[in-house]
Amino acid sequence: MKERTLNQPKNSKLEEVIEGIAQEIGLAGDKRLVDDVLEPCLIVIIGASGDLARRKLLPALFSLYLQGGLPAPFTILGCSRTRLSDEEWRAKAKEGAESSAGFNRARWDAFSANLFYCVLEYERLESFNRLAGFVKKLDHSRRTGGNRIFYLAIPPSLYETTAQNLGKAGLST
Repeated sequence: MKERTLNQPKNSKLEEVIEGIAQEIGLAGDKRLVDDVLEPCLIVIIGASGDLARRKLLPALFSLYLQGGLPAPFTILGCSRTRLSDEEWRAKAKEGAESSAGFNRARWDAFSANLFYCVLEYERLESFNRLAGFVKKLDHSRRTGGNRIFYLAIPPSLYETTAQNLGKAGLST
């Protein structure tokens, strides 16, 4: 998030939009997660078909979305060894979000339209090269500007290999 200095004028039109969204979801000004517009980003969850992602990460990201704490646009790319389509992964994500407190069916469809999935074999560099190509396409089509966050929801024994392959595929620059 870019910090606004005291010298910079506020964008009144933008602030009206933020205020409208906050009111729509029932947040008073002092309860908001952010006071400024967040930059678009791509969140890559490696190990996305696992329990941590389903039960904790995706419900937390959905909660952030409901509270206006995610940028527009945002994209969440799940990666793991399990062969799933985008729709199958969205269904699994929905199961996890439904079991959490505060699930909002009416807003789920808009959130889940930002979820994508890619099969990833952690030990294979060519799999990470395919991931890099997919990430670049998403950056372009979803206008995330190369802003990326990688979350490793995998066993620690896979951290080193995964981190090395992310670097070798050009995803760490």
